[in-house]
Amino acid sequence: MQTTTAMPFHRDPPPFSDKKSAHQWLRFFLGIFSLIIGSLVYLVDRPADTSYLIPQSLSLFESSATLFGVAGNYLPTFSHVFAFILITAALSPVRHSTYLLICGAWLIIECLFEMMQHSAINEFIISGLATAVTEQPLVEHAINYFQNGRYNTMDMLSIVAGVIAAYFVLRITEK
Repeated sequence: MQTTTAMPFHRDPPPFSDKKSAHQWLRFFLGIFSLIIGSLVYLVDRPADTSYLIPQSLSLFESSATLFGVAGNYLPTFSHVFAFILITAALSPVRHSTYLLICGAWLIIECLFEMMQHSAINEFIISGLATAVTEQPLVEHAINYFQNGRYNTMDMLSIVAGVIAAYFVLRITEK
């Protein structure tokens, strides 16, 4: 006579029981939080026409007072690169070599966009975009970005600081 054994009862682990998974969620939420802080600068400290995502009706800008002060000049570039590195890392395999690749890629992307705001470069880009593609909303917003944006060495430094800070966060949330 053959006996059968019951299958052992298997339960899924509770959410965030995996330490790596919890770290991925933490990185993701820190990235989202950073984007929100950077967006607040546009909502509160800058005129609505300086951002594509903030409609005039939502703008809380008052020219007489600023919430972020001088830091508001550089916080968006810092928070943008910081956030996108953390979000990308949260959605990627957890490996130290991946962190370096993610940080390097976002450093290059952010620096290229900042350099494209330089007057020596942006006129070439604007004329090329305007003749190549017309009446495309995304292209129009890109042209607006290059026309209204201004290259700033301090923005480049805030990008580098954001990359370094994000890498530090990736390393400490790795353990």
